[in-house]
Amino acid sequence: MFEQVSPETPAGAVLVAAESGRLDELLERLLVESPSAWSCAVLDQLGHEVTTDAQREKLYLAWERQAAWTAAQRAHAMVAAAAPQRAVVSPLGGVDDFGAELVAALSGLTLSTARRELEAARALEADLVGCRSALERGQIGWRHVMVAFEATAHLPAWARQHVDAALVCDWEVDNDLARWRVRWRREALRVDADAEQRRADAKLQRRVQCWAEPDGMATLRALLP
Repeated sequence: MFEQVSPETPAGAVLVAAESGRLDELLERLLVESPSAWSCAVLDQLGHEVTTDAQREKLYLAWERQAAWTAAQRAHAMVAAAAPQRAVVSPLGGVDDFGAELVAALSGLTLSTARRELEAARALEADLVGCRSALERGQIGWRHVMVAFEATAHLPAWARQHVDAALVCDWEVDNDLARWRVRWRREALRVDADAEQRRADAKLQRRVQCWAEPDGMATLRALLP
């Protein structure tokens, strides 16, 4: 006797769709609904059922959205694992935050990369709420989050929140990475009143120097903004 599979389960949903010739309909559903653990399991089952190029393309797009949702969950877990209670008061004054060291040890990332990703994840949780929602819906990927974080890392929290609200304000998000980067940099410059003055000051300091060394070699030094 065969075990009955409920259509409410991932395996059941795929089985029903395959038997009724509605795989395309199920794939379209996965491309518009918010990603979840359920849709992840459905996609895993669908990989064995798709047969046409169009279905394979839709499956890939659905996995891209699922990967974005997973990245959002990963960021949340990263922040929780490297929570502030892991920070300790330094005997030299201030607070030592060992969160990046922990992330590096758990993930195998270099310390610098772990610190950068942790800072981005913390910004995503605290200030970049529009980006977080778009990531959870699968509209943008983790690369978009890193671009947004790097473009606003120098800004105070209120300014970062302002940029986020201005650029990720509804369900229609243009996720072209090149355009996304330009928009975030432009908006960050717009809200940063001191950016142009800092740029002008930096230009005054830029120089290129070259001098001969006693061994016949030469040293070239460049200071650029």
